[in-house]
Amino acid sequence: MKFIQYTCELLTDVVMVSKAASEGFHESLTYVPGSKFLGIVAGELYPKDPPKELVEQHRILDLFHNGCVQFGDAHPVHEGERLLVAPLTWEHHKYEPKPKQTKAIFFQKEKGIHYEKDKELDKIKKESFKDKHYFLPSSYQVGKVSQGFSLKSAYDPKLRRSEDSQMFGYYALARGMKFGFSIGYQNEAYIEEVEQALLGRKGIGRSKTAEYGQVDIQKISFKSALSNNKNTAAKYYLYAESNWCFYNQQGKNTTQITATHLGFAEDSKAKIDWANSQVRHRAYRTWNAHRKNRDAD
Repeated sequence: MKFIQYTCELLTDVVMVSKAASEGFHESLTYVPGSKFLGIVAGELYPKDPPKELVEQHRILDLFHNGCVQFGDAHPVHEGERLLVAPLTWEHHKYEPKPKQTKAIFFQKEKGIHYEKDKELDKIKKESFKDKHYFLPSSYQVGKVSQGFSLKSAYDPKLRRSEDSQMFGYYALARGMKFGFSIGYQNEAYIEEVEQALLGRKGIGRSKTAEYGQVDIQKISFKSALSNNKNTAAKYYLYAESNWCFYNQQGKNTTQITATHLGFAEDSKAKIDWANSQVRHRAYRTWNAHRKNRDAD
């Protein structure tokens, strides 16, 4: 599979809500999900009527359904380098003031990993970096993605004023930020077609027709710490760059994860070391604009 890098610059504030509700408080994501880029391409290329020709059916399946084209999540880019979400194992002193840029403290004792050596380490109250915290791979500097908040109200067209009891608040990613993402192509014949639909000025997120959601997507490469180098060691460290969704043999979502879910062969005798693993889970809700309905959680 061939991966090509792209950048997404925010021309206006962008609202990336974590839920599909329309009222109340809206918690925001700090990244742009890959489904947003898939939606942009689908809006241009997805047929209104089901394709009758077999070749066209295969093309639609390859572009949007069977993983032949993979749209990755977009994370912030700083000085040409793509930031990564701080792992759950990274912690800081809970009661110390947290500056905008601070060195992460690693409380692992694995060889080759930088950590703060302190005899009183176990007595320190620690708190995990999570959610809005990113780190710069080249320097291990940790920072938080800042967001602006605005309070809005639904409009009553009959009374020509704000509608009663219809207030909602938005946290928005600030304009000017740059995000980097990759798209994987199993068939390189689709690259030109996808880029024609994707590149340029587009609208993503909430309130695209109002004051939010205008972005500029370009084919610009960035420095990334992630690689596909093969590892033959006895121990592997896995980092979730995006959400992982696992299925059981019946095709249903499952949290009963085994090594085979992570790409290991059944006869490899590989096991997950749960005692040294940090795992979080959540319901992932997506909105399908083509069907005007929600997909499965």
